[in-house]
Amino acid sequence: MRRLALVLLLAAALLPLRLQAQDATPLDSALTAALDSRLDEYFAALEREPIQVKIGECDFMLESCDDPLVKQYVAVRIYDHFLGSKVMGDEAVAVHMVDDWFVPGKVAMYSDIDLMNAKIYAQFHRSSLIGMEAPVLTLRDIDGSAVPAPAAGAVSVLFFYDTSCSKCKLETLRLNGFLPEVDVPLEFYAIYTGAFKEQWQDYITFRWDIDCPSVKIHHVWDPELESDFQVLYGVLQTPQMLLIDRNGIIVGRSLDTEALAKLLPTLFEQPYEYGAEPSTELFDTLFGDGEPSAANILETAQYIKDRALERSDSVLCRHMLGDMMYYLMDTPGEEYKLALHTFITLYVKGDPAMWSSPSDQQRVVRPAEVCMDLLDRVPVGSRIPKVKVRGVLLKGEGPVDLSALRTRNLRRLRGNPSYILFHTPGCSSCDAELDAVQGVFAKEPGARVLLVNPEENGMELLDTFDLSVLPFALKMDRKGTVQGKYISFL
Repeated sequence: MRRLALVLLLAAALLPLRLQAQDATPLDSALTAALDSRLDEYFAALEREPIQVKIGECDFMLESCDDPLVKQYVAVRIYDHFLGSKVMGDEAVAVHMVDDWFVPGKVAMYSDIDLMNAKIYAQFHRSSLIGMEAPVLTLRDIDGSAVPAPAAGAVSVLFFYDTSCSKCKLETLRLNGFLPEVDVPLEFYAIYTGAFKEQWQDYITFRWDIDCPSVKIHHVWDPELESDFQVLYGVLQTPQMLLIDRNGIIVGRSLDTEALAKLLPTLFEQPYEYGAEPSTELFDTLFGDGEPSAANILETAQYIKDRALERSDSVLCRHMLGDMMYYLMDTPGEEYKLALHTFITLYVKGDPAMWSSPSDQQRVVRPAEVCMDLLDRVPVGSRIPKVKVRGVLLKGEGPVDLSALRTRNLRRLRGNPSYILFHTPGCSSCDAELDAVQGVFAKEPGARVLLVNPEENGMELLDTFDLSVLPFALKMDRKGTVQGKYISFL
C-alpha cells in the first residue's frame, strides 16, 4: 500500500468538501458524488490489502478530515462499504468502525436507529472474526446428548442452516457433492437453527444421506438457544459456514462450498522449507551482481505478490515471500537490510492472515519479530549509545595491531566521520573487511575506525547492537549520530 498516493487521491476530493462544510450548510450532492467516486477508487486500492492495513488506512483517512460534516460522511461511507463487502474478513473493518469511532462518539451516525443497528451488527460479529479463537458451543444431537463444537485439536466446519431456507437446501446439495471427495480428516457440524424436530429429522434423512470416509458429520441443534450461537457466530441469516483450524482459530467465515474447497487444503499442507538452496539461487539471479537499491528489492517483492495473486495462488505468494525474507535476512549489505525492515512491515506484520498457520507462525512470523528487534537497534539518525568498549582505534593508514586494546566511550570517538567495525577472528568475511579498512583514510583523512571484537567485551554489546552476523559496521558523524548501518568497506 502506497499511502502517499492514496492520500493525494483522497485530498483532491476532500478539499472542496471542506470548503463547502465550513459554511455550515449540508454537503452538496454534486460534491458528495465526487467524493463517492474517489472513495470507491480508494476502496478498490485497498481491496487486496490485509485487514490491519485496511483498518489503519481508514483510521488515517478519518484523522485527516478536519471538518465534522466531512468526517461523518466519510465514516459512514467506510462503514457501509465494509458492511456490504464480499471480501472475506472485511466485516472486521465495519466492527472496528463501530467500536472505535461511532460508539465512543468520535463520529456520530445519522440517527439513533442507525447507531443501534450498527451496535447490533458489531455485537453479532465481534466474536467470530477471522483470526479469532472460535467460541466453543455446547449443542445437542438428535438423542439429546451434549456435543461440543468445534472439535478440539481437529479441523472443523460449522454449517448453520434452516430446513425452510432455499439457499440452505442448495448449499446442502453442493456439500453432498463435495464432502464425499474430501480426503483429509474433517469434523463437519451440520447445525440446524430451527426448533422443529420432525422437520429436522426428515431433512437429515433425505438431504444428508451421504457416505464420507474422511469426514465425520455431526447433526446437532440448539432449540432452546442456550449456546447463544447467533451472537457468538454472527448467525443473523442462514446459511452461514465457518472453517476452524486445529488450533481453534477461525480461518474462514461466510463461506460457500466452492470457497471451502479452496481453503480447506491449505490447513493440511506439509510445512514448507523456507530459504532452501533453489530459492537462494533464484534471488541471486534476480538481483545479479552487486547490491541493488532497497527500492528495487521492494519493487521485486511487490511484483512477486501481484503476479501470484493475479493467478489466485496464495500458496505460491506465501512461499515466494517467505523465501525472499530468508534471503534478505541472510544477505549482507546496507540496502538489503533497509529493504528487509520495510519488507517485514508490509508483507509479514502487515498481512497476518497470510501467516496464520502454526508452521508459518514458527518459521516466518517469529523469526521476523526477532529480526525487527535487531534491525531497530541503534537506528540511523539516533545517537550512538554511551557504551564503553575494548577495541583498537585506527586514525590513519598503517599496520593494524589487534592486540593494542583500549577501553573507549563510543560517544567520544570524534572522527570526521567515525566507523565501528565489529569482527571476530577466523571469519573470512571479517578478514576481508579488515583488509579494506585502510582504503577509508585515503578518501576521508579525518576518519576514525574502531575495531571491536565482541568476544573481548561484555553482554551489553549483544543487547545494544545487531551482532547476529559478523562483520557488522556502522558510520557516525562528529556528534555521534548514526549515519549508516550494515555498511561495507569493500
